[in-house]
Amino acid sequence: MPKPLYFFGGLLDSGKTSVIKETLLSPQFNEGERVLIIALEDGEESYDERFLHYANARVVYLDSFKELNLEKMKELDELEDFDEIFVEGNGMEDEWPFLLNVQAFKRWEVAQTLSVVDASTFKINVLNLKTFLYYHIKSAECIIFNRF
Repeated sequence: MPKPLYFFGGLLDSGKTSVIKETLLSPQFNEGERVLIIALEDGEESYDERFLHYANARVVYLDSFKELNLEKMKELDELEDFDEIFVEGNGMEDEWPFLLNVQAFKRWEVAQTLSVVDASTFKINVLNLKTFLYYHIKSAECIIFNRF
């Protein structure tokens, strides 16, 4: 049975890490499953050891979607003992090629794609970063507006 993958996209500093942490600390979502977090950006918020222990999670940092290719997915799947995958996307890259790779990788299955949008900067991002914003919204099943 494929492992569920939850993808969190959004621009840089939109709050992806905070949403992931809140989700994994929620008893309605997390019932003790072992989680692999693949973080493709290192923003202001981080995954500290205390959080990782409490959430039964491990984090792997990569620089871009190019690193998270089929070979890397296979390597992580074979080396890691986990039940679910959370991927924190890189805010300046199109995640669509990665999501297509996951479809080809039969050991993982996209359970949900979410996009996190910082409401306080949304208007300026629409004006100045329209293309990047579109990358994250086009594949999202759920859009989370935060920081109202």
